[in-house]
Amino acid sequence: MHQHKVPFLILLVALLECALWVTAGMEPGTAPYLQDSTNNVKRKEFTEAQAAAAVAPKTDTLIKEIVTEEVRNLKVKNDASHSAEQVTLTADTQNFDPLTFFGFGEKKEGEPNRKAIAIMAAAALLGAMLLSRAFKKKTTARTRSTPTIGEVLSDINAQKEVDEYAEMFEGDQEKQHATRRSKYTTLVNNYYDLVTDFYEYGWGRSFHFAPRYQVETFDESIRRHEFHLAGKIGAKEGMKILDVGCGVGGPLRNIVRFSRANVTGINNNDYQLKRCEHWTEVEGLQKYCKYVKGDFMKMPFEDNTFDAIYAIEATCHAPDWAKCYGEIRRVLKKGGLFGVYEWCLTDKYDPNNKEHRDLKQAIELGDGLPDIQYTHQTTANLKKAGFEILESSDMALTCDSSWYAVLSPSYTLGGFKSTPLGRKCTHAMVTVMEALRLAPKGTTKTHGILITAAAALVRGGELGIFTPSFFSLCRKN
Repeated sequence: MHQHKVPFLILLVALLECALWVTAGMEPGTAPYLQDSTNNVKRKEFTEAQAAAAVAPKTDTLIKEIVTEEVRNLKVKNDASHSAEQVTLTADTQNFDPLTFFGFGEKKEGEPNRKAIAIMAAAALLGAMLLSRAFKKKTTARTRSTPTIGEVLSDINAQKEVDEYAEMFEGDQEKQHATRRSKYTTLVNNYYDLVTDFYEYGWGRSFHFAPRYQVETFDESIRRHEFHLAGKIGAKEGMKILDVGCGVGGPLRNIVRFSRANVTGINNNDYQLKRCEHWTEVEGLQKYCKYVKGDFMKMPFEDNTFDAIYAIEATCHAPDWAKCYGEIRRVLKKGGLFGVYEWCLTDKYDPNNKEHRDLKQAIELGDGLPDIQYTHQTTANLKKAGFEILESSDMALTCDSSWYAVLSPSYTLGGFKSTPLGRKCTHAMVTVMEALRLAPKGTTKTHGILITAAAALVRGGELGIFTPSFFSLCRKN
């Protein structure tokens, strides 16, 4: 899925989701909250009758039924529903019926479902309008932020990529881990080829979690998390710093604005590097930012090149953590600091617990990981690489709001896409557009993988068996 592909599709999905939400008659930020165990913030309970009453009187009865049914489904959930079966993707794209999927019900034999057809026709008309505009728009020499229709329809490798990716997670788990370690470059490249545009749409340009205070917005917590790391490694103007696994460069550019240091990002994914260059030009930071294609297991830099180095939820993709940390130490100057936020299992993880094992497997599948190390293994591997460890702690435990709250349902305009109904709408629209060949084959399966990961991450956070923010500060002596 290299020559991306989905941004224009995502625009359409977002517009349709907003249309559904506005049609339901709820003002942004005023919808009643659901009582949901996936959020540590206390929420108000509301009944099915209140859910229907929240819908404006003039709203079509059809929409009321959808919202009421969604609330009913959520309320009957209990702790048992969080078992491993919950994180299994249930959408059967081969037998997908968009009318039934959206809750329109089965029509009587011989009788057309006129309301459903009218809504789907309106969606198709909106899609046609957007496609027409995109087709007419001329491309420029500048790196584009959205693809042309020709690029989208000519992308024929998406299905192959997603199939190759999924095969690495099939069969015996020990064999899976060995396969993924040996093919880690293919694993990670395929993963980010498939999910980058979804990440930018649903998350932003900093592809990481952050511990969050209730008084903060999501974006504020992300920046604070990045600035905390920059402060710990002593980032300042004139320093030469390396970002290991820079993604599309969101944290790198924020740290540049924070410190005015010269930061180089290394990434092995061609598409993400193009996005790095694009956003750096848009933000006018070319003077301070540089991007290099390379594998962080064997980096194309001389020994003792950088004054400081950091990695944000990136080295979790390494096939051998000790060797990865050793390569980072090699290119760091003597006395230099290395700061890292690492994805880890905590000591609460029990390998004999089936739910724990299934959640670990789902996180690995949903996030392109060869394996996941424990927090104590991270410390041991950093020492094995030759680092002196100055600090280590689980940053996910430092704030009054859970790190996974952003993935939990929130029935507001901004949080709607994270709710079960919002994810269902997005998945249905992606499926419809793939069926109509407006999105490349494999897009639906990719979105399904991300839904699976989100559910597993939330449950892993609730159980305390997983953290995305185990922080270590190390020095090269």
